[in-house]
Formats: sequence, structure tokens, C-alpha cells
Amino acid sequence: MSKISQLVIFARIDTTNTYNQINFGQVPNFQAQEINSNTGVNVRGCFKVLTASGVRHAFNGHGNNIEENKRGQIGITETDFELMPKILNTPDSIIRGNNNSRQNKESILFTKIINNKNYHVVMSLSTHQQENSLVFNTMYIKKQKS
Repeated sequence: MSKISQLVIFARIDTTNTYNQINFGQVPNFQAQEINSNTGVNVRGCFKVLTASGVRHAFNGHGNNIEENKRGQIGITETDFELMPKILNTPDSIIRGNNNSRQNKESILFTKIINNKNYHVVMSLSTHQQENSLVFNTMYIKKQKS
């Protein structure tokens, strides 16, 4: 079982809101240059981080298939998180996200079409104790237009 699957399961069953995170790689220099070119956000040397609170937030906002269907979207599942490395490493597009989080951090939207589903992953730039990270905010899936 992957680190991502373990964290997602932990986030889904934990009732104490315990903080937990994993680092699942570093942004390669060529991609940091592409992200900076597309968004103006410097992510050189950033680690990619998934947190249990981010997973819970994504499921709360985008995990109900009935509600997501009303928005023209598909509810996320635990297995969708396994696609995050692929979405972040080989996205179809990278754009600057809305800085509407409580901390007003710069965000980046990565999109990728996989199996006729249009995945959207939002990551935020976090600088903490001299270490820069791209931290998972949320994920949602838009239906492909026919």
C-alpha cells in the first residue's frame, strides 16, 4: 500500500482531527521553471505535501457524488488520490489559482484528463522554517464534455 493510500485511509477513519502529512516528492527544476513561467509562482526546491486535513477537506467539499453531479462534476474517491503524482508530474495545464484561502497563500491549479475524467488539483505554496512546500488544498473532477 502506498504512502498516499495510507494517509487517505488515516484521514477518513481518524475522528480526532490529528495532524498527519506525507511528502511525496520534490518539484523537479524543469517543472519549477514551467510553473514559474505559467503562474509567476516560484516553486523551485519545493516538496509536494499531502495532509490529512487536506484530504478531509477535499472529501467534505467534493466527495458526495450526488452533490457533485449537480455541479457537473464527479465525486472523488479514495483511489483518485493515487493519481496525484501523475497529475502533478505530467499535467495537461498549470495555471495560477485563486488566493482565496484563509492564509492568502499563492495557489496553483494542475489539471489532467485521465480515463475521460478532468482532474483538478489545487496546491498552495507554503514557506515554513526555511522549507518551501507545495501543499495539497483540494481535488475535484469535472465531467468531460462530449
